[in-house]
Amino acid sequence: MIRPWIAILLIPLSFFSLSSERPFSQADSDWTYKHFYPVLDELMPLQGTAGAYVVYRAHSESDIPEYWFVIGYDPNQDGHELQKYLSVHVRVADTHSVFGQIMRAHRSEPREDIASIEKRIELRTFELNEMTCPAIKDQVEILEKLQVNVPKFHDPGVFILGHPEKSEFHIKWGLQQMRVVLVDDGKLPHENALLNWAYWTRRAINDCAQAITD
Repeated sequence: MIRPWIAILLIPLSFFSLSSERPFSQADSDWTYKHFYPVLDELMPLQGTAGAYVVYRAHSESDIPEYWFVIGYDPNQDGHELQKYLSVHVRVADTHSVFGQIMRAHRSEPREDIASIEKRIELRTFELNEMTCPAIKDQVEILEKLQVNVPKFHDPGVFILGHPEKSEFHIKWGLQQMRVVLVDDGKLPHENALLNWAYWTRRAINDCAQAITD
């Protein structure tokens, strides 16, 4: 069952002010950083199934919930060939980010191992297809026409404070594959076309999920 989908604005907060329990120590932070990405790769992998797909993963080392989806053609139930329609599988950190859940769990019980903590990570998950969410097909068609800019070697870039959100993409189409990692520039519309595509795709997916639960 899909949980009610509510659009909210999430503002990064310092972990040090979220609880009356003992403050997070540098050791808590170091331990969390060490284990966060292996756990993230397990829960929100950047590798899709066989066939054509695009995997998207947004995350930051903060309390902003991570967001993951994969759009593609799933295998048929008998395991032979691929379905004729697009599907999307979505996972979103529930209430607190995966990063935050790991840090809180470790602070609460420093001796608990990461494998045990990972089993208690809370995610919201749901699935849609192009029949229940026609916008999926529209967004894939937009993706195929995008022109992605290559970073300029002599561009001074932008200095971003705190823990900016990173957007990772793995696109596989036939024999071609592409992996891209982009840092959110905090602008709308984004200067990068691929970040804009991800933003509007998330909006479309969330709208479809909301419509189904209404």
